[in-house]
Amino acid sequence: MIKRSSRNSSIELLRILSMFAIVIHHYAYHSTFKWWVYNTQYLGALKVNLFLHFFGKLGVDIFVIIGAYFLCEKKFNFRRPINLMLVTIFYSFGIWIFLKFILQT
Repeated sequence: MIKRSSRNSSIELLRILSMFAIVIHHYAYHSTFKWWVYNTQYLGALKVNLFLHFFGKLGVDIFVIIGAYFLCEKKFNFRRPINLMLVTIFYSFGIWIFLKFILQT
């Protein structure tokens, strides 16, 4: 018989919310919000920006903790990191070829 692990929906919801927080943090960091930090005229926007940055950092922490929690029960497989490295090298090389030779400007 195959042992099936049951998923806790509240942990999955927390994981989804932490992913959303990370995306919001990236939006706040890389968008036009950044110039508001240096302009004292927009104090309310500064508070929003700082809140979004805090929200994103908290999301990263929660996501890492949940990922570590799920990984604790798995047995370590030595082939898994090697396969991940090979796939990463393959796609990185493919993207490099595409950018270097096909999209030359």
